Amino acid sequence: MEKDTTDLNHNLLRGKVAQAFEKKYLKEIEGKKRKELIQYKRTRHRHVNFMAKFRAKENEEETRRHKSMLPNIAEKIQQAPEVLAKTIQQKLKYIRKLTV
Repeated sequence: MEKDTTDLNHNLLRGKVAQAFEKKYLKEIEGKKRKELIQYKRTRHRHVNFMAKFRAKENEEETRRHKSMLPNIAEKIQQAPEVLAKTIQQKLKYIRKLTV
């Protein structure tokens, strides 16, 4: 009878120790997962900031390119009436040659 009680106590103790180890292991895993999640969020935040800065720089460069193109476009617009008139004169001259 006493041996049965001792065996029962040992089994209960083993069960409690196993539960304690399992609980400790789960806490360690949760801690690691939490650390990984925090690290992921930090990395993601850095990446988002980097991409925002990169896009802003790209937009600035594109704006500079567009501004540098404006004088050339304005010049072509100013020359358009002259070019159009010249083209019309050349076509009229060509048509006159054909009709003569």
